[in-house]
Parts: sequence; structure tokens; C-alpha cells
Amino acid sequence: MRWFNRLFKSIKRQGSINANNIKLDDVCKLLGGYYRCSAKDGYPFLFLSDNFLDILGWTKKEIEQNFDNKLFNMLHPYDKKNLLEDKTNALDIYKQGSCKDTIVRLLGKNGYHWVSDSYSVLKSDSGLFFQGNITDISDYMKEKEVKDEERNQMMSALTMDYTTVIMGDLKQNTMVVVKDNGQMYNDYGIDDLFMGDNKNYMYNLRNFYENILVKESFPNFMEILSPIPFMDALKNKDSVEIQYKIMPNRAGYETLYARAIRLYDDTHHFKFVMGFRPMDEIRKKENVLELQREIIEGIGKDYFSVLLLDLDNGQIYSFREAGKDGKRISDFCRTYHDLWVDFLPAYAQNLVSEETRQSFLDELSLEMLQSKNEDFSMTYEYLSDTGILYYQARVSYVKKRD
Repeated sequence: MRWFNRLFKSIKRQGSINANNIKLDDVCKLLGGYYRCSAKDGYPFLFLSDNFLDILGWTKKEIEQNFDNKLFNMLHPYDKKNLLEDKTNALDIYKQGSCKDTIVRLLGKNGYHWVSDSYSVLKSDSGLFFQGNITDISDYMKEKEVKDEERNQMMSALTMDYTTVIMGDLKQNTMVVVKDNGQMYNDYGIDDLFMGDNKNYMYNLRNFYENILVKESFPNFMEILSPIPFMDALKNKDSVEIQYKIMPNRAGYETLYARAIRLYDDTHHFKFVMGFRPMDEIRKKENVLELQREIIEGIGKDYFSVLLLDLDNGQIYSFREAGKDGKRISDFCRTYHDLWVDFLPAYAQNLVSEETRQSFLDELSLEMLQSKNEDFSMTYEYLSDTGILYYQARVSYVKKRD
């Protein structure tokens, strides 16, 4: 754009342009989506190049009819305020030849186009005006939106599924904890990675490596997670997954799984997010799925509802529903956050007859279930929509797979 400004000044100095000299409009056609517009209200167009019209698919006459020949009327509603502020500021600090860049959406015949608009303020005998050049970047912006959405989903997954999450900037050598459920291990653990008031990334990384990591489990820890190689890995893959062990605590060695994703990078920043969780949690979920399959294929064939209960913490990990009655039980599970101590009394109060309610609560209380290890069955009176039905509850103990 600067070379065009110099050319424009040179032509203007020549005075009037005759037919034998190069015309300014002919020069403009050599550019991309070149345009000129007045600084008056709405920015009325003074000139539109063929490339400008081709990018948006309009003719000059159609722009005059549909948009009152004004740039402002072609803008996406969300972009109008920003462009108005940009051009107003450009006029306020007017300096001939200075150039500004902005990204906006202009309405074309086939919908809005993302364009990069490089423009400057010039002065003529009739006053100030803008000249600019638009480049269609719709494909780039759509691809960026897809990647941003993917990263948002990945970050949401990290913050939901991982016990601890950090965000860092590898070029600035900084980091901050964005999720921390507290001390996960009795004396040592990944919380120790975040010691140090300054949240210095390399300081914390080195401290973790020297004092907590079982080095044999991840000998290339520093080589992979130091800023430069870590940035290279995230540029090539967008995400990096690692697994390693930490020093023993009362429960022995602990295996950790971590996943890092790149958020964005530019000249001065390289931001990432990294989630940590113990591998025991992953194995536990895998075991739960296997147990669920076995139970559903076994006793689940004869029962309209099957609940899988962890007796250590009273958590209902999964449920199977069949028919209207099965759905009612499932709804209770969801309402009471899959917690047995909350689910059981609410279910008994609403769906078990008064005559059998107390025995139902006593036999199926978490304390009673924890005290037994033999399978058993019991009958209770179920309050259905049509009256009392006699239902059987069967308890089967399944050995944990550690």
C-alpha cells in the first residue's frame, strides 16, 4: 500500500491527467480488491475496482441499489461499531500515507465474506477520503473457527476430566494453575509441580524432575517438556500425551497421565493447556465398563433396572433402564447425582410402600451392603401408577479388579 501512496502522490503532482497519460483508475485495476470511499456518513464509495466487485459478486449498480453505495451498509452488524471506531480514529490522527489493517465481514451475493482490509486516509481538494484494498480470507477464518472450536472442546474435556490443569506460556516461561482439586497424594504428587511463588515454568519443571519424578519411568522428561522441544512437538501434533511415575508415598508408586494441547502462538507467546490425572482413575473407568457389560449381560436380562454401586464411596457409576419403571429409577439417580446415600431414601419415600419402606432402607443401606459379601434378594411393595406391585431387588457382589 505504501508504494501505491507514493505513486498516487506522483500522479497528483502531474496535475490533470490526459488521455495519453496513465490513468489512476487503470493503476487501481492492477491491485487486488481496491476501493476508495468518502469520509462522509456511511462512507459512500468513490471508486470500486473490478477485483473488489468480483470478490463479493456484486455489480456497481447492485451496490448502489442494495447498499445505497455505502461501505458501512455492507458490513456485518457485529463489525459496524469496530470499523466505525477504527476509521474515526484514523481521521482524528490523520497523517497522510499512514496505513491501517483490520478484519471485517462484508456481505456478498453468496453471504458474508471475511476480508482483510488495508486502508489509509488521504486528502484531496474536496476533503479527506479512504483508499483501501480488501483480500478475501474466508477460507482461512473458517479453518480458524473450526480449529478454535476443536481447541475449546479439548480444553473443556481437560477441565472436566482431569484432576489438575495448568496453562502456560512457553515463550514467556510462565504458568498458572487453573484447576486444582487439592492434595491428591498424601505427601507428594503433582501439586508439588506448582511450588514457587513466581510460577516460573522451568523452575517448577526442574523441581518436579529432581525431587518427585521416578526418572526411569520417563528418562527424556526434561528434553521433551523444556520450552523449545515442547513447542516443536505441539506445533507438529497440536497435542502431546505423556505417562510417568512419581516417587512413592504411603500407597507406593503412582502413575500419572498428562495431556497438553496448544492454544495459540505468535511472535511473543506460545500458550498451552495441560491436564493431569492418575492412571488409577483411567483403569477404574475401564473396569467399571467391563463390570457393567458383565452385569447387563447377566442379571440385567431379567431386571428392568440395574445399578452398579461402588461400596467404597457410595457412587452409582452406571444404570440400565428398561420401560417406564426403569426410567423412573434412572431419573432418581440423575436427580441425586448418582449418590446412593441420597438416592435410596428419596426412592423409598416416593416409590416404596409405607409397610415395606423401613425394611427396604435397612437392607439396602450403604452400611449394610458394605458389611455383607454374599448375594441376596429381597421383596418390597412398589408404588406404581396402577397400584402396589411386588418387586424383587437382587444384590450381587462383584469382585474388584485392581
